[in-house]
Amino acid sequence: MIGLNDPQRLAFQPSASYGFAIVAKNLPIKKNGKILMPANQFPSNYYAFVDFAEHHDVKIHLIDAPQEFTGRTELWNARLLEAINDDTICVTLDHTHWQDGTVFNLKALRKNAISIRLY
Repeated sequence: MIGLNDPQRLAFQPSASYGFAIVAKNLPIKKNGKILMPANQFPSNYYAFVDFAEHHDVKIHLIDAPQEFTGRTELWNARLLEAINDDTICVTLDHTHWQDGTVFNLKALRKNAISIRLY
């Protein structure tokens, strides 16, 4: 169903906030690094990473949604892809935006993140 080569890389959590907190507590610390996420992220996701950022001199980089309605999905995905760079510690988002249903291209984001050794 998930398509992992290594089942040890899969974890089940009782809630999203627990899962995000565990991820945030295990991130590598990179001074002046950034955590990348779409703007207006679901609170369970956002606040887990705010705590990490405040304690480790890391910035949260929020990528705003395009104002345009036509092509919104492609534009927002492009903005996220462009924002991934060597300063990125983590890219955190759901497969769709919880407020408007924008679908994020997780495969492309993963490929970009892996290309800079972000994993």
